[in-house]
Amino acid sequence: VEDARSIFGHMGVIARKGGYHAAVAYRPESGIDLPIPRYQAEEILALGIPTHLVSCAGVFAEGRLDAGTAALVQTMQIARGGRVLDLGCGSGLAGLVALRAGADVVGTDVSARATASTRRTWAANGFPDARVHLCVGAAALDAGTFDTVITNPPFHRGRGTDAEVPELFVQE
Repeated sequence: VEDARSIFGHMGVIARKGGYHAAVAYRPESGIDLPIPRYQAEEILALGIPTHLVSCAGVFAEGRLDAGTAALVQTMQIARGGRVLDLGCGSGLAGLVALRAGADVVGTDVSARATASTRRTWAANGFPDARVHLCVGAAALDAGTFDTVITNPPFHRGRGTDAEVPELFVQE
């Protein structure tokens, strides 16, 4: 809230639910200088394959392969030519493993920085045309089916456990 107020000048919270806030902010006539994310590429191994991971501050597991995603990609069973949905794609590593297995992958994330990281990661590893959508869950996707859904959803808010996002993913 304070960050938004410092950027916009005029800002107020109109509703709160749990740790979420709905707010209204007014852009000053003079315009504002928004911070520009700095995307950085790191060389990591994903399933033993050298991989370009592109991410920035604010993206989960910035610059690294976290333990949850590492466990996910080691156990994924992806069919060549299958349709895969990567819910909460983050920096794109799980979806990249599915792309490398020959799947048609669609990524979604609620974070603009995450979807930009995914696009950059996929392009840096030879998949510039893969589809990524900025949306909550699968809300922006046309009706259709997927053979496989992969996700490493957030289960924490701060230090506490929160199942709201995983429950949304299951419902969708």
